[in-house]
Amino acid sequence: MKTLLKIIGLWVGCAGLAGAQETTITNRIPEPLRDGDLAILTPNNFDDLGLEQLARVKIDIASIHARPIREQPGIVSVIEAADIRETGARDLTDILQLVPGFGLGQDVNGVIGPSFRGLWAYEGKLQLIVDGVEFNETLYGTTQLGHHFPADAIAEVEIIRGPGSAKYGGTAELAVIRVTTKGATQNGGYGNITSSFVDGKIGMDYTGGFGYLLGDWRVSANAFVGENFRSNRRYTAQDGTSFDMTHASDIQSRMVNVGIGWKNLDVRFIYDLYQLDDRIGFGEPLPQIEPISFESFAVAANYNWEVNGWLTVTPSFTYRRQMPWSGGLPGATVEEITDRYIGELTAVANLSASATLLAGFRYHRDDARAVDTLFYATPPDEFYQNGTSDYVGYDSFSPYTQLDWDLDWLNLTVGGRYEHHSAVSGQFVPRIGLTKAWERFHLKLLYDQAYRTPNINILAQPLNGNVKPENTTSYQLEAGYQFNQSWSLAENFFYMEIKDPIYYSSLMNVVPNEGYSNGRRISTYGTEIELHYQHKKFTGTMSYSMYVLGQNTLPTYDSGNDQVALGLPAHKIAASGTWHILDNLSWNVNGTLTAVERAYTDTSGTAEELNPTFLLNTFIEYRWKRASFGVGLANLLDQDNPIAQPYNGQVAPMLLKGRELFVKLGVEF
Repeated sequence: MKTLLKIIGLWVGCAGLAGAQETTITNRIPEPLRDGDLAILTPNNFDDLGLEQLARVKIDIASIHARPIREQPGIVSVIEAADIRETGARDLTDILQLVPGFGLGQDVNGVIGPSFRGLWAYEGKLQLIVDGVEFNETLYGTTQLGHHFPADAIAEVEIIRGPGSAKYGGTAELAVIRVTTKGATQNGGYGNITSSFVDGKIGMDYTGGFGYLLGDWRVSANAFVGENFRSNRRYTAQDGTSFDMTHASDIQSRMVNVGIGWKNLDVRFIYDLYQLDDRIGFGEPLPQIEPISFESFAVAANYNWEVNGWLTVTPSFTYRRQMPWSGGLPGATVEEITDRYIGELTAVANLSASATLLAGFRYHRDDARAVDTLFYATPPDEFYQNGTSDYVGYDSFSPYTQLDWDLDWLNLTVGGRYEHHSAVSGQFVPRIGLTKAWERFHLKLLYDQAYRTPNINILAQPLNGNVKPENTTSYQLEAGYQFNQSWSLAENFFYMEIKDPIYYSSLMNVVPNEGYSNGRRISTYGTEIELHYQHKKFTGTMSYSMYVLGQNTLPTYDSGNDQVALGLPAHKIAASGTWHILDNLSWNVNGTLTAVERAYTDTSGTAEELNPTFLLNTFIEYRWKRASFGVGLANLLDQDNPIAQPYNGQVAPMLLKGRELFVKLGVEF
C-alpha cells in the first residue's frame, strides 16, 4: 500500500506534465456510414454488419491513418467487445488462444507468457500496449499472461502478427498487441462479476468502469480485482517430486486505469499488481509457497497539436516505475526497482489526398537499482556492471519514419527506424509493404526487420562476453477472398528469422556458469488460414496455423526434432461459433486443438512428445435491457492442458485447470 500511496502522490504532481494518448474507436467506421449518418460505430453493433461492411471497417494499428483491415500493411487481427463477450472469454489469454499463431509457454516460477509462430515471444520479443501505455517490464522485457488482463474490461484487441518495430520499436520484434479498454471508448459505465468453480474452489473477478464526454472534457476509468488460481492438477517435477497445485497456485490481480482529457490533451494513469503463489521455482519444487509479484505504475500524457489542415504534431511523455520479479525464492529480500522515462515527438503530414508521412523521434531512459527490503538498505554491489554496482542506467534514442502512399494500382508503405542504445550501439531496420484490395480479393506482400536491444538484467548477466542485440527479418504474403456477404477466406505464408538471438543458458565448469548469450540464428516458416462466416443468426470463425522450425543454433531450445521448437505446438486449429437463438440469447462453442509438442518431462536428457490437447469451451448468455447473465464451462472435456517450457530450464510442463464452471453477471449504465 505504501507503494500505491507514493504512486498517487507522484501522479498528482505530474498530472499537468504527463499523459497518454486516448485511444478511440471513432475511426472504426465502415465506408458506407462515414459521411452523413452515425459517426461512431460502437463494439456492440459490430455484429449487425455483414462481412462486406466489416472488411471496410478502418483501423490504424499498422498504418498512419485508419485503413480497412484488408489494406493494413501488416497481417492484422481485430477482436471486438461483442465477440469477446459472446465467447465467454475471461482474460486476454482466452482471446489470444483463438488467434492464429499464438500459444502459451511457461517460464520459471510457473509464470506464463506468449509464444508466436514457433518462437518464444515472452522475453522481450512481443509488445503489449494497453490504452497507449506499454506493459512489458524493463528488467527482461517479459509480459505475464494468465488471469492478468480481464476480458470484461476490453473494448477491442488489435494485433500485428509480425514485426512492428518501424512504428513501435522496443519489444515489437515478433508481434504487437494493442488493447483498448471500455472506459477509454464508451460514453457510459459497466460492471461485471465472474465466479468460477473448480473442485470446490471458487475464483472471483470484479471489473467495472466508465467513460464520459463532458463538453471539452473526457474522463474514463477501469478497475479490476481478481482472485483465482492456475491449476487444480498435480505438478510433477523432472526428478519425480510432485505436489497438488490447487492450493499452491493462487493469482491475485489488481488494476486501476484512469484517463482524463481536455480538448487535445490526454492524461492517463495505470496501476497494476499481479501476484502469484509459487512452488514450482526453477523446476525443483520449493518446500513452501513463495509469492512472486509484478507491480507497476505509469503516468503518461500527449497533446495532439493540429498545426494546420495538413500537419499534426504530437509531443508525449511517459513515466513508468516497476518492481517486477519481486520475491519468488525462499528468504528473498533484495528487490529491483526500475524507472523508465519516455519522451516522444511525432508529426503526421498529409502530403496529398493519397500520401501521408509519419516522422518521429523517441528518447527513453532506463534506470534500475537493487534494494534490500528487509533492512531498507543498499545490498552488496553484485547486481549490475559486472558485479560492481547496485545501480545502472541506459539511454536510448530512436528516429523513425513511415510513408503510406495509395496509388491506383497498389498501396505502398515504406519506412524505417534507427534505434541506438548507450550500451550496445545502434542499427537501422526497414519495412516495405505492398497491399491492394479489389472488390472481393486482397493481396499483401510484406518485408520487415526488427531490432531488439537487450534489457537491463540481460546486459547485467552475460554468460561469456557481452550480449549483443538481436535482429529479426520477416517475409509475409497474404491473400484473401470475400465470397459473399457471409463467407470470407484468407491465408498467409511467413518466414521469420532471428539473427544473434538472445537466450539464457548455463555452462558447466565455467564462471559465471549461467546467464545470457547470443546464438547464431533461429527461424521458422509456415502458414495461417482463417475462415469467417457472418450471419444474423450464426457467426463463426475457424483457423489453422502451423510452423516448421527452419534453423536452430540454440542448444537449450533443442527439442530432439529438427522441425519442432521445444515446448511450442507445431499445429493449432481454433474455432468459435455463436448461435443467436433470440435477439437477447446467444450460445457459443469454441475450442482449440494443438498437436506435435515436445518437452522435457524427466531427467533423462531427452525431450518427449506430448499428447495432443483438445480444449472445448461453451458459454450461453441472456441479455435483458442493460443487464446480462451468462453460464459457461471451460475445458468441458476435463482434458490435461500442459504448458511446457520453451527452453531447457529443468522445469517440467505445468498442467492448467481442468473442467471449470463459471457464471458471469454484467450491467451497463
